[in-house]
Amino acid sequence: MSKRWLFVVIVMLLLTFLIGAVLVLAPDSTGIDILNASSDSLTCLKNSDDNCLVMPSVTGLTSDSMEVNFPEQFTADYHLVVMPFDREQQVLAVTWLPLFQELANDYGNVQYWSIAALPELNSAIRFLVLTGISAGISDDEVRQQVTVLFLEQQDTFIDALAIENVDAIQAFIMDSNGVVYYRAIGEFTTEKGEGFRDALDRLLGSQ
Repeated sequence: MSKRWLFVVIVMLLLTFLIGAVLVLAPDSTGIDILNASSDSLTCLKNSDDNCLVMPSVTGLTSDSMEVNFPEQFTADYHLVVMPFDREQQVLAVTWLPLFQELANDYGNVQYWSIAALPELNSAIRFLVLTGISAGISDDEVRQQVTVLFLEQQDTFIDALAIENVDAIQAFIMDSNGVVYYRAIGEFTTEKGEGFRDALDRLLGSQ
């Protein structure tokens, strides 16, 4: 064997070893993470039973205390949803809304929402929560898109969306039936925003 081919063989063996090492050492892409990976189009995120994640049917209140039902309230083709799980996280949830407004303006078939998934609270605390939200939102358009769920079974709701914990807000892309296609975790950052925008572009481009 010539030196040239010997060199080629050695290089190929090294590449094979490196690829194998990456596959062995890389963390498992189980659950929903692999479905958020880049691809030409997006499919629904799935749970451990290989079923699409779907937002359960729930009833909430707007910041003006008007009753709303989801996913019946989802009248557009796709919906950008930021979801805090306590009153403190509601402040961070607002960081997603400028991007959501921009994307909703860019695409006629997209709406946006802030849907707080709070545990069941007594009427007095509910009033304080809704009053605080209403007072903190001066934009009438945004106020119409901010809702609060007071969930008797918050754990069941969270499990349906395969949320591992409620320590951080979640941002979703859902369709009109509440099926989940993408998620980001935590307050808005430029990097997360770019990922969210790219996911929506791929989702709409696949139609």
